[in-house]
Amino acid sequence: MFATGLKLRPAAFFDLAVNRRPLAAGLIGLLLLSPLAGLAIAALAPTPAAIVGLIFLATCPVGILATVATDLFRGNTALSVALTVIVSLVYVATAPFIAHTAVEVVLAETRDIQAPVDDLFVKIAAVTVLPVTGGMVAARLFPSFRRWSGPIKAASSVVLVMVFGYVAARQHALLADSAAIIVILVALMNLINVGIGALCGWAGGLGGAETRALIGCHLIRQEGTAIFIAVSVLNAPDIATPLIVNTFAGMALGAVLYLPLRARRGPLASEARS
Repeated sequence: MFATGLKLRPAAFFDLAVNRRPLAAGLIGLLLLSPLAGLAIAALAPTPAAIVGLIFLATCPVGILATVATDLFRGNTALSVALTVIVSLVYVATAPFIAHTAVEVVLAETRDIQAPVDDLFVKIAAVTVLPVTGGMVAARLFPSFRRWSGPIKAASSVVLVMVFGYVAARQHALLADSAAIIVILVALMNLINVGIGALCGWAGGLGGAETRALIGCHLIRQEGTAIFIAVSVLNAPDIATPLIVNTFAGMALGAVLYLPLRARRGPLASEARS
């Protein structure tokens, strides 16, 4: 994220404030279309717990790693950062209501749900906002630092893949025990989310870099808070299964899309500013 900030200019964020179409297109997809599609898919789940889990997944905010995915896709990283923060703000206000309503309607239980929303913002600030801002400040004070953006991102990506492989190995038993229908539904939700991101970019008349940012934000979700609610608050690990499966499904689909999206290279608005 620091390396991403090295290539960003403040003008990229000012552009988003002036030309609001990219933000509007992303918010429509993330806050309206994607949840509605997810609710339709959740209705196909085989158990009530799986239905609630898929509802939680459909309403998750943009994942912290969405900006990393956007950068790898050669997308507009400023747009990705902005969408991550805005959608997370909305999630802070709506997560307890969503969880309470899903549990009450599907499981016929009334529970007082306290979501750790403050922790979500601490993570976003620590992993996204602060390092990106630090990179922008470093590039402003020491312009020669920009040359290190590529090597830092390459080394960090290797570490990220190694960590992901380690986690996948640790969670192999859970994934193997997951019902095939849940894996299929989660994969379907990811495919539809990618389509929604592309559709919003097309309908909004956005450029390639902005559309790739929307795809990255629709694909990578922040499941951590919803998993905490399922396991620690509701004491229902079965609800968390679709969320855990999604971590791997989203990353796998992102790996498949990496070369096709990266090949469709367009000038980044954030890098075209001097």
